[in-house]
Amino acid sequence: MSVTVYAAVSATLSAVYGSEPASILSSEAGAPVFYPTGRPGRKDAEAFLQSLTLKANAAANAMGCGSALLGQTSETDEFGDLAFYLGDGDYGKSRNRAEVIEALQMQPRLTEKSTIEIVDLLPDVPLPVSSCLRQSNEAEEAQELVQLLSLLSDTYCMRIANLGDNHNLVVYLLVARAPAAFNFPGWVGLLGAGIWS
Repeated sequence: MSVTVYAAVSATLSAVYGSEPASILSSEAGAPVFYPTGRPGRKDAEAFLQSLTLKANAAANAMGCGSALLGQTSETDEFGDLAFYLGDGDYGKSRNRAEVIEALQMQPRLTEKSTIEIVDLLPDVPLPVSSCLRQSNEAEEAQELVQLLSLLSDTYCMRIANLGDNHNLVVYLLVARAPAAFNFPGWVGLLGAGIWS
């Protein structure tokens, strides 16, 4: 795993949570993944999530941005994207978004100025319209992320602004049903952060 990926993910976690949550797991061969509700209990599922962290950061780096989710809209490139596993739950788009925020342990960071909204996805790629990636990108890293994301279903994205004390911090949460081909239940996603002024 690249030290750069770990540093970028650590910067994201520090900005979003104020510190790294205890449920981050990483290994020398893997990549950081956020397991706020517990691990999936399958090595192939954990490998998929580690790959999601690595490919999101590689794609963003190849396209000249810090986050594949925020693209060029962030004023800084210090943050990186982090895969997470929510497991089974009521996390679909038509459900209460508070469930996702609570599962990701972000509830204490919300303030009365915080806003949460659903963000449109690109028509040809399951990423928010702010993303620096497009299906037609020639970068191999971008294509690898698009292929990985195409395995997910029921994908949606939400944006949280004014989280915590940093009123310029914007957090994107890409949430989707885990790939059926991997036969592990529940919901997964990517967490990305950026700065807007």
